[in-house]
Amino acid sequence: MLFALVLAEASCSAPSGSQPPTPAASAQEPSVAGSPFVGEWSHHHTNLTIRGDGTATMIGRWDDCPADKPCFLEYTLQAHLTKDKKALVARVSAFRLVVYENSGKVVPMATPDWGASGPPNDVIGTTYNLIFAGPNLLHDTILANEGLDYWCNVKTSLKGRSLCGG
Repeated sequence: MLFALVLAEASCSAPSGSQPPTPAASAQEPSVAGSPFVGEWSHHHTNLTIRGDGTATMIGRWDDCPADKPCFLEYTLQAHLTKDKKALVARVSAFRLVVYENSGKVVPMATPDWGASGPPNDVIGTTYNLIFAGPNLLHDTILANEGLDYWCNVKTSLKGRSLCGG
């Protein structure tokens, strides 16, 4: 399974009775707005969009889809900066399976076919910790053990891009 952040149309979200974390929920969590973390990032066929309002979306290929319907797993995250503003902490709040129409429009799968592995319900609450490893190069200190730890943007050097699988 390719690990990507996404919003689950299958109504997979925070456990009932609990609310997903809100961006910049307190004065102790600085706003993401205007920070260098905001923007489009990618690695190993996965895209991450971090917005200034503290929301983020990660989309990556879901390998258990039927061959005739390539689909993608889309995660929704809530993000905030650490007090020192040197790291971005993002937590998965929801996910869904989506397909891309020929027009490029993202459409939720009406009846998700999760395949043999089933829906990845265990990702709700997963936290990512991103820091800068160099100019235009993010390092995820949590995914480092899985080899999926670097994120690039369009300004990342060629050397840096080799770390992001691109």
